[in-house]
Amino acid sequence: MDYLNLEELIENLLDSMRKQGYMESTISMYRSPFNKLINLSKQMNTDRLTPELSSAFVSDTFNERTGQYSSEKVRLRTRCINLLEDYLANGMFVFKIYKKSKKQPFCSWYSEEIYSRFEQFLKTENISDSTTYSALLIAYRFLHYLESVGIESIDNAPPWVIPGFFGEMSKTWSRGGMHIIIDGLKRFLKFADKDSRLLPCVPKARRTRPIIPTLTEDEESALWHMIDSELVAPRDRAIILLSMLTGLRASDIVSLEIKDIDWTNDTISIVQRKTGTLLMLPLVPAVGNAIMTYLLNDRPKSNSPKLFLRYDAPYKPLEGHSSCYAISKKVFGLAGIREGNQRKGFHLLRHHTASKMLSKGVAIQTISSLLGHTDPDTTKLYLSTDREKLLGCCLPLPTEVKEALK
Repeated sequence: MDYLNLEELIENLLDSMRKQGYMESTISMYRSPFNKLINLSKQMNTDRLTPELSSAFVSDTFNERTGQYSSEKVRLRTRCINLLEDYLANGMFVFKIYKKSKKQPFCSWYSEEIYSRFEQFLKTENISDSTTYSALLIAYRFLHYLESVGIESIDNAPPWVIPGFFGEMSKTWSRGGMHIIIDGLKRFLKFADKDSRLLPCVPKARRTRPIIPTLTEDEESALWHMIDSELVAPRDRAIILLSMLTGLRASDIVSLEIKDIDWTNDTISIVQRKTGTLLMLPLVPAVGNAIMTYLLNDRPKSNSPKLFLRYDAPYKPLEGHSSCYAISKKVFGLAGIREGNQRKGFHLLRHHTASKMLSKGVAIQTISSLLGHTDPDTTKLYLSTDREKLLGCCLPLPTEVKEALK
């Protein structure tokens, strides 16, 4: 194939997909990551799809907004690179299912052994799957970095490897994800750096916390009106109500099993995916009725223990945040609220639930328990949503300042 720069390659690929009958919504799904690939290529001063560019693009595995690992982002970015490479080889879009690529092996037995021991150690810790993955990823990258600069073990590593590693990671990671690197590296060094020589060299993580968004009174009213209508499917109604009335995370809602609902004692019990801790919530009538309606009249016949299933055969369980986001986006759209780029996911509903409880005078400790926070200080972030309480914290301006402002 004749030489094509990256932008031409992407446009030709998308045009090939269009000619093969793919919907514009599918093509649009690829457009966003391709635009980010183009921006990254400009930062790396290349207009071609090079191995270095592909590796850097796929290595950015964390959600820009939440700072958490995103499996959906990994899959989409990897597929984008695979599609471009196939187009270069075949001159056309080729549909196929791509297998996951294997990690690059370590060069030394030391790196392999300590990584394996760290992996086994994390299995004994009471941490979430995402935290485990992040720690292993950072350990993997750090050990490869040590090998690349000729250092055989952590015991022989000088302090300069810490800033050197962060410099290397900054080439492919955004500033917003640096706290992930810091947390993961600290966790690994606490395990591997027995003399604690390197741990003090790791910088402190600084994260800015945005003001938590919530629904306005009009938006909440419109949402309730839509939930009560026949336009919302029973499954989607139950899921939205679970979020609005219990504050459950999207990951926990899709993980719910039928056995987690205790109809005798009116409770919901679940081990939280993020924290790994047991959470027991009251089964309020509105949620219980919505779930029962879904089970009796709407849930497809399936042997799956999961509560919420897809509507399309083979009726697999819902998975990940994306499934819940698609539901909330659809319901919000029907209600005519949160249009454009405004937040419309389950994080918003969770924040709104906490803020409603806070405005009604519910104690922070109680809200923290209901939301499943392991640290009550996390719940204090929701104070930023209560305008009246924030106004009560304001100090009056000194008289001389008032005069100067006149």
